[in-house]
Amino acid sequence: MDIDMIIKLINSVPEESLNDDETIKTLINLVAKQTGKTFTDDQLNQFVQQFREFAQEESSESTISRLLYLGGSPDQIDEIKKKFDADN
Repeated sequence: MDIDMIIKLINSVPEESLNDDETIKTLINLVAKQTGKTFTDDQLNQFVQQFREFAQEESSESTISRLLYLGGSPDQIDEIKKKFDADN
C-alpha cells in the first residue's frame, strides 16, 4: 500500500468521526488488510493511542520530528508533504 491509499482512506472519513476509537480501529484494520497484516486487540489499542497522540501535535515541525524518530526517511517525509499539499 502506498501513501496515496492511506491519505485517501483517512480523508474519506469525516473529521468528527476520527474521534471515535472504533472508526480509528477500522481504518487501521483496513490498512493492515491491504498490507497482509493482522493485529491483536492490544496492538490496535496501542495504535489508537499513538494516533490520538499524533493527532494532538501542535506544529508540523514536531510532527516531522516524530515521523523521523519513528523511522521515516526524509524522502518519505517529502512525499507525504507533497501528497497533503496536493489534496489542499
